Amino acid sequence: MNSVELSPELLMMIPVIAALLEVLKRIPIVAQVKEWMPFIAIVASIGVVYAQTSELQFMPAVVMGLMASGAYSGVKAISSK
Repeated sequence: MNSVELSPELLMMIPVIAALLEVLKRIPIVAQVKEWMPFIAIVASIGVVYAQTSELQFMPAVVMGLMASGAYSGVKAISSK
């Protein structure tokens, strides 16, 4: 089974991305597209991963984005059934 490993530095950025999402939710234009927040979190995570590692690593960024948006626990629960 393949696993995705996140360094401690990347794990520390998840609350920062979550806080960024909360700020974005307060903007009226973004509030109209709340269902897109997991995708916005993934895009923000791609930027964070690239800034930290200087290479594009999509799977860690996807996991970070889903964790920051809260969607990871829902996806994990569905996939384990």
